[in-house]
Amino acid sequence: MNQKNLLAGKKILIVDDEAPILKALSRELHFFMKEKEMTLITSQSPVEAIELVKEDANDIVMIISDQKMPEMNGSDLLAEIKQIRSDLIFIILTGYADIEEVIKSIKVGIISYILKPWQKEHLLGEITKGLELFVLRKQNIENQKRLTEELKWAGELQNKLLKIEIPQSEQVKFQVSYLPQPDLQCGGDYYDVFKMKNEKYLVILGDVTGHGVKAAFLTVFLKSIIFQEYIKFHLHDLELDNFLYWLNNRVCDLLRNVSDMMIPFSALIVDVVHKQLDYCCAGDIPIYHLRNQEVNPLMTEGVPLGFQKKSYYQKSQINITNLDRIIIFTDGLFEKSKPDQGTLTKDFYKLLTICHNLTSDFNQTLIKQVKEKLGIEKFSDDATLISINLNNLIGQSL
Repeated sequence: MNQKNLLAGKKILIVDDEAPILKALSRELHFFMKEKEMTLITSQSPVEAIELVKEDANDIVMIISDQKMPEMNGSDLLAEIKQIRSDLIFIILTGYADIEEVIKSIKVGIISYILKPWQKEHLLGEITKGLELFVLRKQNIENQKRLTEELKWAGELQNKLLKIEIPQSEQVKFQVSYLPQPDLQCGGDYYDVFKMKNEKYLVILGDVTGHGVKAAFLTVFLKSIIFQEYIKFHLHDLELDNFLYWLNNRVCDLLRNVSDMMIPFSALIVDVVHKQLDYCCAGDIPIYHLRNQEVNPLMTEGVPLGFQKKSYYQKSQINITNLDRIIIFTDGLFEKSKPDQGTLTKDFYKLLTICHNLTSDFNQTLIKQVKEKLGIEKFSDDATLISINLNNLIGQSL
């Protein structure tokens, strides 16, 4: 919508206790207002002006006020009106150059301080500048509203496209907590869980660098190519190192013209029958193995996906047993939200053991504890936490 359409039908209010001044301003602004398809209204009383703003809350876009008036100074009037309409444009018109009042007016938020007698060209120039500012603010609000709606839509679409059915069994219980940035409503975390044959489960988690729609789009792409081009054909004989080698080459092809995006990524296979956990990492997606009071970090060397084509990845393996818990999460869960926040390291290990041993709702308890420890209400980045609780494992003994 152009400037004229946004201003058509709107009003400018002039406040001055001297009737001749009001008449002079009305005369000089007549053709200007007609060209803008706007209306000029006047008042000799600041108190009346406040009531006019209340009555025409959506129509008045600018106030031009005298500074020295019997009932109230112009700066005080504007301060009062700002409580009603903070988006109004303010101009002070005065015959006195009072520095203290100038400072007060600036604090209120005037865009111009014009001395009497005014120059018509200067006056019209300042009014034009003020109206342009009003239109720009309105357009910014509309753009922000539209962006918020689009991000909400993108988030809803992403959730539908990435939605998965988490497999469960008596031996393995999965908990998944996904927390996109509240302001963006969509994010760059991608996860999936697949049931393989012979009581094996594949868990994958990736964290696309960046935020918003761009990162969200890439997560949807990841899900599509991983399933359609690889999992569909290799799920039951999948080797983690080969899988990450293929996926990295595929992502490098996709991002060859994008220099600022990579994907830290980890994958693991839970083998219930043989009581084993295989894992493989591309970048820093932490995996932790919890047993009783012990916390063991699991990492293998490997560059993030998209960093360099034909990169090799190392897989590793550990034994698992009943009541063990495996957790994997993106860095948003423990990323510093404030400059003075330290890392959790030792405290984090304590939190893990406490949550592991005391609660069945592990994810929500850990998330709550981390927020309390960091002194935050929400995370500053996308955060995904996957926990795998092992019970009644069958098959071979350790």
